[in-house]
Amino acid sequence: MRGDRVISDDEKRYNKDFFPVRAPIISNNPDVNQANMMFYEGLNILLITSGIYPSEIKSLLLSYPDINTVDVYDAYQSTPTLSQLVAYNSIIVMNNYPFGDPVAMGDVLADYVDAGGGLILTLATFVTDWEIKGRLLNEEYMPFNVGPGPLGSASLGNYNPNHTIMEGVTNAGGELLADVTLASGAELVAEWDNGYAFIATKGPMVAAINVFVTSSGFWSDDVPLIIYDSVKWCGGWLLAEPKSGIVSSGNSMDIDMVFGTAGMNDGDYYADIIFFSNDPLTPVTTIPAHMHIEPTTGIKEEDLLPTEYSLYQNFPNPFNPVTTIKFDLPEKSEVMINVYNILGEKVQTLINKEIEAGSHKVKWDANGVGSGVYIYRIKAGDYIETKKMVYLK
Repeated sequence: MRGDRVISDDEKRYNKDFFPVRAPIISNNPDVNQANMMFYEGLNILLITSGIYPSEIKSLLLSYPDINTVDVYDAYQSTPTLSQLVAYNSIIVMNNYPFGDPVAMGDVLADYVDAGGGLILTLATFVTDWEIKGRLLNEEYMPFNVGPGPLGSASLGNYNPNHTIMEGVTNAGGELLADVTLASGAELVAEWDNGYAFIATKGPMVAAINVFVTSSGFWSDDVPLIIYDSVKWCGGWLLAEPKSGIVSSGNSMDIDMVFGTAGMNDGDYYADIIFFSNDPLTPVTTIPAHMHIEPTTGIKEEDLLPTEYSLYQNFPNPFNPVTTIKFDLPEKSEVMINVYNILGEKVQTLINKEIEAGSHKVKWDANGVGSGVYIYRIKAGDYIETKKMVYLK
């Protein structure tokens, strides 16, 4: 979904007077990552940008195994349609240049949120002269009020460690920020140490992150994890499977709608299920959806024993330098967990002993080894599983 062009209006480039503080980070060959991810049934993400291809953040997002697809749409000269957007669980918006039509962009993004999609706004979408307009701004979907920028650097300040978006986060740095304030009805999740707002949410589907990820080198530490956690937080509580198909005349096709409650508060949630087709009489069909979440009661998670062997993705990932690996055992088992480099050479044995049934965790401290992709492998009885992780210094 990328369209190349030559951009001459350098005065409208958000990072015009700022310089990267580090070299680009590429977690792996993006094409290889995308091919590997095709084996997972995970989240589909769209990056909407303006005037630049965000290769660094795309590559890092693809390193998470539950992210299936990361596509890019350059909206410098055109605006995506709702039918294009609804194929994605979440949309991350970023821009170095103003959008070609910021009003149309704001209208279609508001329609996307209304349809149950998760939206993450980053710089410079809420900065004066670069901001998204239309319904997204006028009808107060945005967690930040539009403010001035670009401004200087800061490090992670106060934050809510219990919020899903901050899960596993310990450090973050931003080299290109904006001075924005919290919008009415929004929740502040984190702030920079200079007092600027860093992360905020509004409602269950929209998050805003005051950081510049469009180009390489303007952030540090756990920023990719924050974006990944934001995707999980607003990834859409209403999912369709399959998302598309062909139905011949006189026939029908079943579509399963999955209502997800993970990470969501008690209460009522509303969305529209929108079907697009080439039917000349009814090209668009809208069905309202309603989910009600009751307060949780009953058995605690820790009182339940796993019913099968499982190895989970390490967290955080990417990490520096410590990460946690979780695994489940349905019965007492002899367990071995080893870490290997990309050449298949063993780096460290984390566990080699008999362990009782239950859910368990082990930490790996990567101090002493180089940055890069590592592989961890569990053998528990006849169960064998392997996963990748990325160490970024």
